[in-house]
Amino acid sequence: MGLLKVGQIKPMNFLQHHILLHRFEISVGVTGQALFSLYCTCSLLGTSCHGANYHCYANDMQLYISFKPSKVDPLAKLHACLKHVKAWINQNFLMLNSHNTEMLAVALKDKFLQFSLNINGFSVSSKAVVKNFVVAFDSALSFQAYINITRVAFFHLNNVSKLLKMVACLCIIGLITVKFYC
Repeated sequence: MGLLKVGQIKPMNFLQHHILLHRFEISVGVTGQALFSLYCTCSLLGTSCHGANYHCYANDMQLYISFKPSKVDPLAKLHACLKHVKAWINQNFLMLNSHNTEMLAVALKDKFLQFSLNINGFSVSSKAVVKNFVVAFDSALSFQAYINITRVAFFHLNNVSKLLKMVACLCIIGLITVKFYC
């Protein structure tokens, strides 16, 4: 199975609001991000004809396709799908964020699939670990990277709890807040 996480940058700043207002007859405000997801979903229905499933979020999109490692045809489908998405994004004055666009090939534990897609100078290579929101997915779906992050976080929280006996609670909350946002 392959996962392609297409990252867009500042969609509501680049989107032409009159298109959004004409299509949905709703003003952009608090519902802007949800409206953008609805706009992307309605506009990208042609993507499913390439054999890929997709999910749109506030500022990114994920394309899913399942295939056998011996087959090369799904890569062509994924390439066509990414080409379609890139063309749609360019037509609607959006911009792809190359730093946020990642690809993951899920396979057996001992088989890491390394491949890349290239469209007009925009290339995406498969990675061993891809972050989806906060969770880190690896190519074997063992969640080892996420377990390591959680283990380190638990270690630090345990150390902070030892400080509670010596320092006021508000100071610890301030310390955690400063560390979290820096």
